[in-house]
Amino acid sequence: MLARAAALRRFIVDKALTKYNVESHVPPGWVTGGRPVVLVPGQVESDASIALGGAAIRTNMELLATARKARPDAFLVYKPHPDVMSGNRRGRVAREAALDHADHVETQASIVACLAHADELHTITSQAGFDALLRGVKVVTHGAPFYAGWGLTEDYAGDHPALARRGRRLSLDELVAGALLLYPRYWDPHLAAFVEAEAAVTTIAAERERLANGGAPERLLRGFWRRQGRKATVLARAWLIPHRNRLSPP
Repeated sequence: MLARAAALRRFIVDKALTKYNVESHVPPGWVTGGRPVVLVPGQVESDASIALGGAAIRTNMELLATARKARPDAFLVYKPHPDVMSGNRRGRVAREAALDHADHVETQASIVACLAHADELHTITSQAGFDALLRGVKVVTHGAPFYAGWGLTEDYAGDHPALARRGRRLSLDELVAGALLLYPRYWDPHLAAFVEAEAAVTTIAAERERLANGGAPERLLRGFWRRQGRKATVLARAWLIPHRNRLSPP
C-alpha cells in the first residue's frame, strides 16, 4: 500500500496534476529580492470547508494579515481561488486590499507553477496545502484540513475538535494512502465503471493532454453554465448507467 502511495504521489507531481488542471504552467515572474516566498492561496469563504474546518481565521483577508504577521521578512504571494476569480463563488479580495499585506497578487500562473517557486504555504483548509505537501513545500494551517494534525504540517488551530482527535503521526505516503487510495471511490465516466486511483489519474492526465493539444483548456475556463452543464452530464451518466444495468435482464 505504501509503495502504491509513493508511486501515485510521484505520478501526480511528475504530471503536475491538481484539483484544477487547465491553468497555465508558465513560471511566475516574481522579483523576490532573495526573500523566502510564502504563498497564500485564497479560498471560497462560503464553502463548507471553512464553515466546518475553519477556526479563528475564516476569511482571506484575515489569513493574509496573519501570514504577514508570522513572516514579516517574506515575499508574500496571494493567489485568489479560481472559482472566486471566475465570479462563481464568494470570497473575492480587492487587489488593493490584498496588497496591504501581500507583495504580489498572482492571477495567471497555476498553483503548480507557484508551488515550484514557494518556500512555504499558509492556508485555512485549502486543497493547495495537500498539493504543497506532495511537492515538499512547508505547510502552515490555520484550520483543520484533512492533511493537518498528523505531524506533517505546522498547525495553529490546535483547539479544533478534528485536530484534537488526530493523535497519530503519519508519514507522507501513509497520508496519501489514506486520502487517495483507501478513502475515495473513483468513477470513470467513459468506462462507466469504478476504477482504482492509478487509473483515474492516468485518465485525467491523458484527457488534459488531449484537450491541450486541441486548444480546449481556454474554452473550459469560460462560462458558468457551460461548466455546470458538463458536471450535470457526468452526474447523469454516473447515475443512469448503473441503473440501466440493474434493470437489464441477465
